[in-house]
Amino acid sequence: MSYFGRFLQENPEYVAQGVTLAQFSFQIPRPLRQDYVKKKPKLVNPSDEASTIMSKSFQPEEGP
Repeated sequence: MSYFGRFLQENPEYVAQGVTLAQFSFQIPRPLRQDYVKKKPKLVNPSDEASTIMSKSFQPEEGP
């Protein structure tokens, strides 16, 4: 039995007021449209970007 079923058994005053398990949904909500929730593009990790900039700035330049 679910937690809510036990709760209703232990608290009959709610059952007397007409509360039933059928009034509750135990399903995970799903978007109505597939494209409703779009995944965000992967962001560049700031530490990765900083290490890329640092490695480029410390490369020796070739002189004439």
